[in-house]
Amino acid sequence: FIEGFLFNSHLHGKAVIEIYVHVLLVYIIAGCFIFCCLEYVNPHNVILTYGRILFTIFQGTWFYQVGFLLYPPSDIFWKWDLEDHGLIMSIAIAFCWHIILIFAGLLIQFWIVKYFVLRFGLDELIYID
Repeated sequence: FIEGFLFNSHLHGKAVIEIYVHVLLVYIIAGCFIFCCLEYVNPHNVILTYGRILFTIFQGTWFYQVGFLLYPPSDIFWKWDLEDHGLIMSIAIAFCWHIILIFAGLLIQFWIVKYFVLRFGLDELIYID
């Protein structure tokens, strides 16, 4: 909650694109906060755990995306106009692709774990504490 509040509060005087990517980041942080609270209430629900994992990974990849957008590695090849409203659609598409790819990766991981649990049973798995 504190992280979302801080990112939402330091937007004064920023460029339009910078505000937009930070607002999207606040949405991600809010999703992570909501799933953490729901997982606290019901800790044995694996869907809530995967929701928290999804938003945590999403937050990390979005930090890289924002860093690349706001501070490009080279001004020669990448020059973003942070006041261009047309760039907002590209950012929205990148935002959607991030969550789609993370969701697909977690779904594949979930199916792999489910396959091994059903094939070998829980008694055969090694528990690591």
